[in-house]
Amino acid sequence: MPIELTDVKEYNVFCTYGGAATERRIVFRGLATGYSDDLNASVISFKGNQHLAKISGDLGSVFPPIGVGENVQMPRFVSAFNGCTGLTYISPELFRSVRGVPIKNMFQATFSVCTSLTEIPSDLFNSVSGAPAEGMFALTFFGCSSLTKIPEKLFESIDTTKSPARGMFRATFGNCGKLGGSPARINGTLLHEIDAWKNCNNECGAGCYLNDTGLDYWTNMLESGWALQTN
Repeated sequence: MPIELTDVKEYNVFCTYGGAATERRIVFRGLATGYSDDLNASVISFKGNQHLAKISGDLGSVFPPIGVGENVQMPRFVSAFNGCTGLTYISPELFRSVRGVPIKNMFQATFSVCTSLTEIPSDLFNSVSGAPAEGMFALTFFGCSSLTKIPEKLFESIDTTKSPARGMFRATFGNCGKLGGSPARINGTLLHEIDAWKNCNNECGAGCYLNDTGLDYWTNMLESGWALQTN
């Protein structure tokens, strides 16, 4: 039976099975008070759940930034929905209350291999702003084989005047074979052509568009390393 993950009222996240006649819910209720230092730990995980069909609401209402200034703790969503092959919808508000700077591995493989996903909300990550962080978008949509386009302003809030971080866009859209149109841009500039990131020696975006031959500027991206195989 399909599952629908929805946000209901204050600090409630529901996972709904089936229709009205057979409805069952898994409830996440409360407010996070701290996060693990494990760089591969996610605050929530439906990894490999093939029945998850829809994600609605704002996960930041349960997993918000904690603290202030240099001591703020940000949540990680490492592989949170990785392998959810039945997922067809992501709410534009999913990370709305996750406001702060990117941290290492923040969205690593979050939606990898969601093979039924056809669309990404254009402002999905806009609440996260600041300098690039290592691995922040590594493998985020890797293997999402039904995606057809990349929203132009998907990464608009990332500060392009700051130095690139290792693996920040590693294989982000790798093996998304139906992608067409323009690769990702920030303020109108293709990621691999941003002045501060041009000389990252393939370490910041290697394999970002691996095998996505339907995208514009494919040859250019091969030359820059952003469409090459990455380890």
